[in-house]
Amino acid sequence: MSSSNKVTLIEKVTNFSGKYWKEILFGTVVVITVGAGVVYLNKSNTKSTKKSKKPSEKLSATNDKPRDTQNLSETEIKELARTAKNMGNKLFGENKFDEAIQLYTEAIQLSPEAVYFNNRAACEARLKNWSKVISDCTEALNRDPMYIKALLRRATAYEHKNEFKESLNDYSALCVLEEFKNTTSMASADRVLKNLGTKIAAELIKDKVERLPSDTFISASSELADFLTIPEVSEADGIFKKAIMNIMKQKYEEAKSNVDKSIELGNLSKDFEAFAYNLRGTFLFLVGNVDKAMVAFEKSIELDPTQVDSYIKKACLYMEKGDTETCQKEFEAASKIKDDNVDFYYHRGQIKHLIGELADAMADFSKSLLYDPNLVYAKIQLGVTQYKSGQIQAANETFKEAEILFSNRSEVFNYQGEIYLDQGDDVKALESFDKAIQLNPNSSLPYINKALLYLQARNDAATAEKLLKKAIEIDPYGDVAFGPLAQLYLTQNRVAEAREVYDKSIAAARTENELVTAVCSREAALAQ
Repeated sequence: MSSSNKVTLIEKVTNFSGKYWKEILFGTVVVITVGAGVVYLNKSNTKSTKKSKKPSEKLSATNDKPRDTQNLSETEIKELARTAKNMGNKLFGENKFDEAIQLYTEAIQLSPEAVYFNNRAACEARLKNWSKVISDCTEALNRDPMYIKALLRRATAYEHKNEFKESLNDYSALCVLEEFKNTTSMASADRVLKNLGTKIAAELIKDKVERLPSDTFISASSELADFLTIPEVSEADGIFKKAIMNIMKQKYEEAKSNVDKSIELGNLSKDFEAFAYNLRGTFLFLVGNVDKAMVAFEKSIELDPTQVDSYIKKACLYMEKGDTETCQKEFEAASKIKDDNVDFYYHRGQIKHLIGELADAMADFSKSLLYDPNLVYAKIQLGVTQYKSGQIQAANETFKEAEILFSNRSEVFNYQGEIYLDQGDDVKALESFDKAIQLNPNSSLPYINKALLYLQARNDAATAEKLLKKAIEIDPYGDVAFGPLAQLYLTQNRVAEAREVYDKSIAAARTENELVTAVCSREAALAQ
């Protein structure tokens, strides 16, 4: 079955360059022997062989050995394959990738070893033929599952094709094989994980039904009652007042509906209109619709440029988007209007805490308490920030003061318990969490912290599982308990149950950022 269109390794090499052929011919005795063998195999037509100096048999398009090598020993065949590989390496170094691919293909046809597939994949990668890279790396890994170079190359190819799940699986395997010592591989896994989470979340968010968070995570200012003293002059004003009353009763869904209806009627008086848009923006922010919330806050400022609260909430929106610079500019704008606003210092303190400017955060929390000593969250945040900055004694004193000032507030004892637990005092921590639960049995957070205590300090997984399930029962839409419960299942090799919990976490997420976090947690756990 001769053919003039397809030629063997020997002829392809001679066609590339005379000097390359000499390097092969005189570089190894085995190739000379193989060459003699090829001539011998074609002696059935000696004259034509001498004339053309071309073997009569074509190479198979598959990985089958050429017929011209059938009478050669395995050692000779492997040596010929290595020679082709070495020539391919030389051409690769000269950026002659197509020619190198031909030689690696010859090597594969002679002896389909993992390294030859990987080398051919390297050429395809330089040509951005990602599907071929994946195919060749898979062949290499089928032959050598521990082949780190092939695994890395395939992970990269999957990433270039935006097949992030497959890429993550490969990067995760790579990190395990490298015993998590290669920071580059770990950074790549994190990058792909984030891209995967973002990609999946972008699709899921399209079908998300807007939902407010649990009442535990919403608090209202007592100053709202001031609006009830303002006379109403239109139907819209009356509906807006209903919104205020529902907020004070913690009927937030009804309040949200009231706010929207009062705006839609279009005849709100000036005393209410700017703040109505502020509340609309607040509710939109709470359900995770950041873009529409921004529009509402901007409208509020347009109607009343002195609306400090709208500047503050705009700043928080920019922080949600990761735009720290614009966030700080919004706080600066708010400070020029009114610099004695308790909410201004409290919220700016939170932002400073998040970006690691702890000294500034403590200063802001302290100042907010000067304007309103009864702001429980400012007191808690001050204590937490003091502790985080290493001021342990100051933090303990702050929480002792909080326990006296706010002896009926569950939050104080919950966060104090967290500090005790971090200090290794699980007895005091447990007392604090139990006190928090006693004061507010409908808050999920102390149950979650108590579960972590049983896991970390007492190695009691059964009790921890019960507490986490209780937290989810109390707040089925809260996202905090799902992660620890799923991780607990994974440590017990209960993978199906872990996946189910992660799926519930994804369903409970309200914002795109929350979705990304939930999806990333699931995919990272399942990949490992």
